[in-house]
Amino acid sequence: MADRKYDVVLYGASGFTGTYVLEAAAKSDFFNLKFAVAGRDKNKLEKVLHEVSDLVGKDLSKVPVIIADSKNEKQLAEMAKSTRVVINVVGPYRLYGEAVVKAAVENGASHVDISGEPAWLELMQMKYGDLAKQNHVYVVGASGWDSIPCDLGTNFVKQNFKGTLCYAETFAQVKSGEAGYSFNAGTYQTLILGLSEMKNDNLGAVRRAIMPEKIERP
Repeated sequence: MADRKYDVVLYGASGFTGTYVLEAAAKSDFFNLKFAVAGRDKNKLEKVLHEVSDLVGKDLSKVPVIIADSKNEKQLAEMAKSTRVVINVVGPYRLYGEAVVKAAVENGASHVDISGEPAWLELMQMKYGDLAKQNHVYVVGASGWDSIPCDLGTNFVKQNFKGTLCYAETFAQVKSGEAGYSFNAGTYQTLILGLSEMKNDNLGAVRRAIMPEKIERP
């Protein structure tokens, strides 16, 4: 992938979560990579670049803008072909996510998302895991705040605990900002869809397909 135009494309940059990801990226060394934003609406993308520029005190007006709609396979494929990694923050993923994963894996780009939807995450693993391996790319799901502490904590224990670990408990503390506690409409929609479709998700069958043999407890 040495000839890719971008290192990272942030898909859904003008949304609630995308704005935060863009702000965090702009404040970090991560932004020294070849970075682009993508979404359906050019005006909204340019607006969020302007807003985040004011927040971080850095000119983002030259950041490339890519137009890609989750319902347009051609646009998604072109986006995926242009980058090494797609960071996808457009949810609910059960409605809009698979097309982006498919485009990324088929066109040689790794895919990172913040989904907290087990049925969708494991279905993507079942459907695209083998192709991702063949194309030497990664599909990294559940990279949101509720999963990262567990992943990092488990890795820390693995590196530093010398005994035999039977189980681990994790604790997270949430601190509210000036606006208090709230969550956005996309998160609410994800929750409602997850509850309403729980009986139809066939999560047990998907899990058995991914891992036919159970891992024995130590």
